Amino acid sequence: MPTETEEGLAHKICKRTDTVIEEKTVPVLTNGYKTACTFGAGIDEVIELASENGAWKTILPIDFGVEGTTMYPLLAADMYEIGYIEVTVIEGVVTIELIVEAEVTMYASAMVLVSDLSEIELFTDMDYEFYEFPMSITLSELPANEMYIMVGCYLDYDEAALEELKYDFESEEHKALVEKLTELWKLMNPVTEEE
Repeated sequence: MPTETEEGLAHKICKRTDTVIEEKTVPVLTNGYKTACTFGAGIDEVIELASENGAWKTILPIDFGVEGTTMYPLLAADMYEIGYIEVTVIEGVVTIELIVEAEVTMYASAMVLVSDLSEIELFTDMDYEFYEFPMSITLSELPANEMYIMVGCYLDYDEAALEELKYDFESEEHKALVEKLTELWKLMNPVTEEE
């Protein structure tokens, strides 16, 4: 991932052979870049943390123990729904893909997995090992079935062209997503009697 002082490197990987088929340099970040991430809890809502990196904004709880495919909206910072991440668990293998459906210029995208919120200390993209999309890993390689995903994208787009893609926070789909995530948050962060 690029930073404000160093270039980054983006790879296009063949899903069939797992080989790099294209590699490009991502320029140093400037104020002209926009960001996107999945819908989830804001970091400052969950943990007291000063974030200096605007790209990593939310934490999404995922239960990898449930087989099947689930899609989570990918939202640009202005709340345009530009795509989604697709999480599939089949026979002990987790595959996560980022699908962008809107007309945007994607400079870089990556994902971080953590099993405990206490693992988040300084929240910049240089502090973590991150996965590039598409990502595939066996459950046995993960420290837990229930984990937190942090997705960050650097991109650019014409806001006027995306106006019809404003995310609908009043939709039934969104309400169902919030209910599902709320239950998972409670499961992953039980309140003890002392609290």
